[in-house]
Amino acid sequence: MKNYACNVMIGVSTRQNTTNLVPFIQFDGRKMILLETEKARQDGWSKGIAGVIKNRGKQVEICSIGEGDDIQEIIKKIEKCIKDINEPIWWNIGGGQKLQTMSLIRMFNERSRHGEHDLVCYSEPQSRKTSFIFYKDRALQNKWVETGCDLDAREIASTFNYKISKADILWERTPYGGRLFEEKILSKPDMDWFFDFEKRQEMFLYALQEHRNEQTKKPAEVFPKGFKKFADYFESLVQSICTKIAAADPASHRINEVWGNVHVVSESQGDTGQEFDVLLVTDFGTLISIDAKTYDFAKKEEDARKLNLDMVSGRYTDFWSVFPYMKRDLSDDSILQKEPLWNKLLQYPYKLERRGSNFMVLSESSEKPFYIENIKNKKIVPVDSTSKPEEAIELKPLEKFIDWLKLKK
Repeated sequence: MKNYACNVMIGVSTRQNTTNLVPFIQFDGRKMILLETEKARQDGWSKGIAGVIKNRGKQVEICSIGEGDDIQEIIKKIEKCIKDINEPIWWNIGGGQKLQTMSLIRMFNERSRHGEHDLVCYSEPQSRKTSFIFYKDRALQNKWVETGCDLDAREIASTFNYKISKADILWERTPYGGRLFEEKILSKPDMDWFFDFEKRQEMFLYALQEHRNEQTKKPAEVFPKGFKKFADYFESLVQSICTKIAAADPASHRINEVWGNVHVVSESQGDTGQEFDVLLVTDFGTLISIDAKTYDFAKKEEDARKLNLDMVSGRYTDFWSVFPYMKRDLSDDSILQKEPLWNKLLQYPYKLERRGSNFMVLSESSEKPFYIENIKNKKIVPVDSTSKPEEAIELKPLEKFIDWLKLKK
């Protein structure tokens, strides 16, 4: 591949335009030609990616192909768009319908027969690799290269015609490792606060009394400085843990950025916006959301969160919830065992497991998952992983989120 440089790339404009953008950015493309169908024009699919490319100082051209359902017409439009190009072309088949893809491949083959050193490319978000197809010694060759681009959260959102109106950047990858914004995450004493059994019970009790409108203490007596609600503190705690783990060893994972308190709004629809507790930006051009939860998490709320994430970053994404689940709260005299409202928290794993949700727990520091069992008197207890019964539920600790999200290098 070292003999090839991405000067001009041609792809079909699609809602999932990161399939075009990722290889163009990774291989430092100079000009992108987007073949735009009438539907793509009406839905504004090209606007976002064109803006990102221009903001990077690159060239972009929109080439209309009408309805995009006549292969001969598509080829004629392509030929007109490239008539003045006298250099190799990368044909990106990541987007578009079958006839459009066939048109790209046919053009690639035709030009190759005439001695052009073109290639076909496609970035696969699931395998996180980019495929290249080219001719060498008249034989068709295929090579896979690991995807790795530096798209940031604002660019990915913009590609889907959204903008980040408010957010905190907590950590970002740099050429020499990473930059940690320590002033935006919790200090060690404030993080340790949660892991103190008595302090944690005070927070649980305060939240219960707040629900009943019968508080007996002030927030300053219960929470670390600056917090007034358990949900806000827990959200900040989850953000801080994810950020510190990402910052500890950048070379070991595929995260480019960690964001917190992200508010995203549509650039065209004027909606009220989407909110995300933690957003991870991967080096293969996707966003992953981690949502901190302390109370009931209804299926309709989870479905709405997933839909929001899909709108902002496309279908190649991931959503996980995380909630507090301490082993000691299962075995000691915890308020979670005594109060029905908080006792529901202990049932979360079973509820989420039944509906096939991705979830993690914030528990005592552990590098391995642990298991729970709901015994006959409906009391939940931790069980030994070596002798766990079939009905035991696995709990994945947040501390190993890079493993669960398959972000290790």
